[in-house]
Amino acid sequence: MTGHAAFARKFYNDPSTSDVTLTFGEERIHAHLDLLDEFSPVFRAAFKDDRFANAVTRDYAIQGYPEKVIHSMIRYVYGFELGLGEETTSEEDADFLLNVYLIGNEYQIQPLQAAAANSFEALLERVFYRDECQLKGIIETLLSFYKENELDEDLRGHWKGSTDYTLLGTVARFCDDRKWSEEDDEEFEEDNFEVEDLDNIQYNEIEESATKKRSRETDDDEDRSEGKKPTHTSAV
Repeated sequence: MTGHAAFARKFYNDPSTSDVTLTFGEERIHAHLDLLDEFSPVFRAAFKDDRFANAVTRDYAIQGYPEKVIHSMIRYVYGFELGLGEETTSEEDADFLLNVYLIGNEYQIQPLQAAAANSFEALLERVFYRDECQLKGIIETLLSFYKENELDEDLRGHWKGSTDYTLLGTVARFCDDRKWSEEDDEEFEEDNFEVEDLDNIQYNEIEESATKKRSRETDDDEDRSEGKKPTHTSAV
């Protein structure tokens, strides 16, 4: 546990030090502006513009997600680990983690997205050795999730500055490490966004960049051998 997490946990849902109340459903969590500002530029902008449901009590409503997901996001900000239910199914765990990833994307809390991605990989690892059909179903759910929430375009734009690539990149590496067979890939051919695309999106541009760099270095070596001053610079 980091020092920040240990410190923040002491103030979780503490009305005596709270200066904002987060509301969702019937829940009310006493929170702290400084901590929320630190983690999320979305919270920061909202509080700066005084977007409170009740300006007197300084209530801020979080909507659009299951209460468990919202609760997990707030607890994560306060230093608690992202945990799964002890009696939930793998499908329920996958749905929960995808929603946590999505709310992390909306509120731009990248560490939360990374935590959800890591937990999703651990879930795949657990299911991989137990039920192959269930594993494929979870990955199909992941692909549908990206399509429905239009996150695949953000992923493809990662190399242009997008940050929404962690989850799909993690699953791509998981699949690649376990050498998915052609038969496995064929079962996903009905989707426009196939399992093999997970690797292509992430690795093709890396290879292209590496090829260009090697080409520049070769040109520089040839210039040096001819006594010329190199005209190319290595990529940073």
